[in-house]
Amino acid sequence: MSIERLREVYSLCRRYLREAEELLNKGDAVQASEKLYKVAEECIKALAELHGLEEYRRSAKVGRWSVGRLEDAARRLARIYGDALLTAWDAAYEKLHVRGFHERELTPNHVKEELPNIEMLLAILKERLPGK
Repeated sequence: MSIERLREVYSLCRRYLREAEELLNKGDAVQASEKLYKVAEECIKALAELHGLEEYRRSAKVGRWSVGRLEDAARRLARIYGDALLTAWDAAYEKLHVRGFHERELTPNHVKEELPNIEMLLAILKERLPGK
């Protein structure tokens, strides 16, 4: 991944995070959940590419990511960055994407509880930027 592409992904994720916070302030837990999930997904994809993980190579070959490859990439990345990364991914997928977006069962406060997890993933990505 080029430095320019990494900056683009980081910038996109920051924008999604801000949008999620705005949506939460308006009481829209459903759309905020999906924005936060998207931050987590993009962070996992970018880190997998930066580390040249098999899951990235397989996804690039077939032209798309699957949930299984994202999960596997998160597990491998947790070996590098610690178990908190996997915890954050699990919360993003199970709680935010499934329960928050698809099943629409989370309140704005439930979604806000996951902000530190998502911010931690974004911080890991930021650490990879030159000049941070």
